[in-house]
Amino acid sequence: MSNEICATRVLEIFKNLGFELIDTSVGTAIVFEPHNAFIFSVVTGASYLDNNDFPFTAKGLTKLFNCVFASEPIWGLIDGKHMGFTPRNISLNRPYVFDGPKYILPLDIRSEEDSHQWISRSRTALKDPENYILFRVETWKSGNGMEPLLEYIACHIFRQCGYLVETQVPLTATSGSPDFVAISDTSLMQGISDFLGCQIGGLHIVELAMLFQSKKKDFFWPNPSSRNLTSTATSVVGEAKVGGVNPKSQLDKYFLTNFYSHQFALLDRHPVDQDLEQSYLYVSDDNDIKFIEVTSAKALMFKTNEFDRYYKWYQHCAKCYLLANMSEDQLMGLNRKIVAGVHGSPVESMMQLARDLEIGEILGILGANV
Repeated sequence: MSNEICATRVLEIFKNLGFELIDTSVGTAIVFEPHNAFIFSVVTGASYLDNNDFPFTAKGLTKLFNCVFASEPIWGLIDGKHMGFTPRNISLNRPYVFDGPKYILPLDIRSEEDSHQWISRSRTALKDPENYILFRVETWKSGNGMEPLLEYIACHIFRQCGYLVETQVPLTATSGSPDFVAISDTSLMQGISDFLGCQIGGLHIVELAMLFQSKKKDFFWPNPSSRNLTSTATSVVGEAKVGGVNPKSQLDKYFLTNFYSHQFALLDRHPVDQDLEQSYLYVSDDNDIKFIEVTSAKALMFKTNEFDRYYKWYQHCAKCYLLANMSEDQLMGLNRKIVAGVHGSPVESMMQLARDLEIGEILGILGANV
């Protein structure tokens, strides 16, 4: 078997993760609940078949800040002084995104023309094409361009283990942007569990802005069969590489920030030259997800000072995503109520509320308003 992850192998990987596969008129698909499908699109760039020329993808739309410790939001979740691509607004403009099951269709493609022709044919053949999502396996790229798939798998596994996860996390110009970050935040997860009235594991950070949909029974990602990940790390940084490349140098650079206690190489195959100072999450030849976990000397020397600053900033981000469940009128009304005389824009109101309120207070407000 080739080490490259092709469309057929993508199907087998998700089958082994516990997802259902079904046959459709345009190929075999992976069945996703709508919320999980949205996160899959956020992470991988997979596109809903809602348009022949510009199919919708959520990748990059829900970003909030462009570097660690930033206080000014960028275009994405925010649009100037207004709320931008929040899941709430996306649900209003594209109601199909969060309505009903979605079908992920992995496809080996050789060119953009291949992709365009397949989309056009499939949209004609399907009754509700907007419920189908194309995941491109770009065969002209090294490793078929499967780094985003590895990022999603890491999100899925660590989320099930109780972590708050995110991908393409901007740090600084010198430190770069890790492909994957996971933070253990038991108090936040317990707060969300109390809000929902049932115990959850972890979340992708964008899911914090999706609680307006929380009364739907399909809010949660499916629970796969038990994985063998045993990590109890405070914070994890990961970098995805394909083609047998080891991301050691990048992981070491992220480690210098002292934001992370453990590092994971996310690989499309068994590591060729195993480094005893880092852990691995990789796709085996039989399409299962495997782990090699170590507690390195670097992890034992982890200093919490910088992590404490980072964690405090990360909680500020979490509060912004939670507040994004509210409408602009709700945000401005709440800000006027809490901060007398303040009449800022919706975004100014959100940022002010994130500074003034604790997570528990925000969840209490959301419980009464969404």
